[in-house]
Amino acid sequence: MNQFYQEKAERPWLVSDVSVLSPFRAYSRLIAVVLWVLSCYGAVRLATVTLSFYRPLRRRVCRKISRLWLRGMPPLLGLKIRVHGPRPQSPFFLVVNHITWLDFIVMNLLCDCRCVAMAEMQQTPVLGPLVKALEAIFVYRVREDVPRVKSAILDSIRQQHNILLAPEGVISPGRTVRRFRASLLEPAVSSRKAVHYASITYRTPDGWPRPSDVVLYGPDPHFRPDDDEVNNPELWGPQRSFLNHFLRLVSLPYYEAHVRFGDEPMVGEDRIALANGLHRAVNKIFSPLE
Repeated sequence: MNQFYQEKAERPWLVSDVSVLSPFRAYSRLIAVVLWVLSCYGAVRLATVTLSFYRPLRRRVCRKISRLWLRGMPPLLGLKIRVHGPRPQSPFFLVVNHITWLDFIVMNLLCDCRCVAMAEMQQTPVLGPLVKALEAIFVYRVREDVPRVKSAILDSIRQQHNILLAPEGVISPGRTVRRFRASLLEPAVSSRKAVHYASITYRTPDGWPRPSDVVLYGPDPHFRPDDDEVNNPELWGPQRSFLNHFLRLVSLPYYEAHVRFGDEPMVGEDRIALANGLHRAVNKIFSPLE
């Protein structure tokens, strides 16, 4: 990592060494994102209050608002989404690797689904109600919560909902696809549900900082496994605040999320065998971060 980049980690107002327009781009995007998120949050809160007498209508309206929120985010963030391969047809069960917080926006935008998300997102100020309105299946990452989450996934399968799951269970530095955890795949096995797979990675323009320098933000503060790959600071870059990370990310003229969908879904007789097969398939189509 070059010396200038290390200095930027300590000076959040210095967002790029490439273009004099970068500070203007970064702060204008920050303001636009804040205003957009607050507007959508306000609309969800208003709908929650005014439609409290009729729960089904309230849920539909709030979900539409949150879907609108997702559609508005990529252009405000300077994010371009590139899709490779055919998307699965509804109703589907889809697994994907997990690199950064942007994955949630990209995958939920591409796949109108119920995603399995960490429960901590519910408590995120302002964003929490928008995420909950998407009817995510929230999971507390403790063993005791697994049966409840598996039951919720199985109910969603029976109701013909689309389901999105990141079986790694934690963000990764984007160099490899981490081991897939098998427990939450059991509903797909028991219901004989075919599981589709996809990979996600990121690219930045030539001459600008690498995606491993600006896209990554971690390690996951809510998950502390004994794993050198997850917690190695050399893989994540310098320690920095989220605001610092966000400003350097949106100072880029643009950056791309590349989502590659697999050709054929898999049906498993055993959850561990299914997890291992899906891991191999995702790893085969995955492009590591540069």
